[in-house]
Amino acid sequence: GIASSEDDLLHPTGLKVQHIYASFNELLLHRKREDMAQPDFEGLQELEFPELHEQSVPMIGFLSACQKLMAIAGVGDFTMSDLIKPEARRVRRSLSAVINLAKYHEDKLPGYMQFSQETDALLNAKASLEEESERLLSARRQAEQRRAEEEPALQQMEAENE
Repeated sequence: GIASSEDDLLHPTGLKVQHIYASFNELLLHRKREDMAQPDFEGLQELEFPELHEQSVPMIGFLSACQKLMAIAGVGDFTMSDLIKPEARRVRRSLSAVINLAKYHEDKLPGYMQFSQETDALLNAKASLEEESERLLSARRQAEQRRAEEEPALQQMEAENE
C-alpha cells in the first residue's frame, strides 16, 4: 500500500506528495522514481553549466511522469506547483482521480490477465503448429527429391517390363 495519513492530505508537503505520486507511478505505470528521474545525459552535456541542472533535470523527468499519470487519470492541469508547493484541495482532487484510476485498473486486471494468458497460449500453439508445418514441408520436399532421384530408374524398369 501507499503510506499516508489524514494530516498528509490536510497539510500536504512537497516531499510527502512526491512520495505518494512516485508510489502511484510505480503501481500503475510500473515506473520507479529512479527511472523517472534519469536525465538525458546527451542533452545535459549540451548545457553550458550542466552541474547547475543536476537537480532540476531529474525533477522535470519526475514531473513529466506525474503529468502522464494525471492525464490518464483525467487531471489535465497538473503542474510543478503540485509537487513543490501542494495545496490540500488540489492534492485531494488529484489523489481522488488517481485512486479511481487504481480501482479501475484493479477491476480490469483479472480480465486482462485472463486475456493475456489466453493470448500467450494461442501464440504458443501457433508457434508449435508453425514448427510442425515446417517439419512436414521439409519432409515433403525430401520425399519429392527422392522421387525425382528415383524417377530415371523407375522409367527404366517400366521400359524393361514393356
